[in-house]
Amino acid sequence: MHALESGFDGVFIAADGHECSFSSRCPELTNDIIETCQCQMKEKNINPKRIRMAAVCSVCAEPFARHMDNFTKILMELS
Repeated sequence: MHALESGFDGVFIAADGHECSFSSRCPELTNDIIETCQCQMKEKNINPKRIRMAAVCSVCAEPFARHMDNFTKILMELS
């Protein structure tokens, strides 16, 4: 929320998925945070499409680049 309220166009969260070293529940916990943030965004009249999460492995450059390209397109459509 801080980034969006500070003028960022969007926030992308790259998660480890089920390979997270902190918790096997990392994807679910991160998703809960995203859902809470989206509710707060709606309350503040910020389009919830401005936040996105995807599980991306640390050495998978091509999938990450595709996620970024798609997210950029979404943000450009919202502007």
